[in-house]
Amino acid sequence: MTTRHSRRARLRRLSIALAAAAIAACGPAAAQFAARPLPTTKEVTAGIAIVDAPKREGSRERDVFAAPWVTGRWSNGLFATIGRAGWNASSDPTLDYGPLLALSVQERRDDDPGDSRDRPRFRILGGGFVRWMFSREVYLRSDLLYGGGDRRRGLQATVGADFGFDLASHHTLWIRPEAVFANAAYMAPTFGVTAEQSRLDGFAPYRAGAGLKSLELTAVWSWEASRKWDFDFGAGVDHLVGSAARSPLTRQRTAVTATFSAGYHF
Repeated sequence: MTTRHSRRARLRRLSIALAAAAIAACGPAAAQFAARPLPTTKEVTAGIAIVDAPKREGSRERDVFAAPWVTGRWSNGLFATIGRAGWNASSDPTLDYGPLLALSVQERRDDDPGDSRDRPRFRILGGGFVRWMFSREVYLRSDLLYGGGDRRRGLQATVGADFGFDLASHHTLWIRPEAVFANAAYMAPTFGVTAEQSRLDGFAPYRAGAGLKSLELTAVWSWEASRKWDFDFGAGVDHLVGSAARSPLTRQRTAVTATFSAGYHF
């Protein structure tokens, strides 16, 4: 039992680091990615993120955690953060596109059969991204990643936009609507219930189908305190829809997330 708890503790710390990095990488700075020219050599930002969010999608239980993060961009178009890397193949300053890789770490459910619940799912996801600067204040974006789920056939696609509003000098409000789609192979590990899992937890068997998984809306206040320091304060609403919302495992369809991120530019 001690070994199992220590494994889950280590897995939780890794998941926290990946979540913090994802929040930092997908924040307002990412919305301005297309507007900034490539660095002459490299551009590195490091900081810390504090997050108050549900422990998993559809859960009523919450968790507050803090973790360091670091992101980097290079003059050849490469960019990377903890658990995520890609290459901007575009030479157009208003359009970014290219391949994308991501590390997915998913804790096993308590109703997973046998000893598999002690072995987390580590997956390398592959796909691509597109970001288009419609105007200085409006950015359209999409990314697609494949390789998740039990059989590495999970597919998730995200379509969203970033709307920027200047509040004052060095203060910007970003509004970020987003829709997330997924296939059945991606949905099953989180929202599905197999016959064997049904015997363990008492829930009726349930097949989570493909389609629209969630609708999200995030607001972030970004403060450029100096040439070196940035601070972001955010709040978001994530609403599960479709088969994800109807799953017997879903205890809360609508969840609120609060974030704070501080970054230092080297």
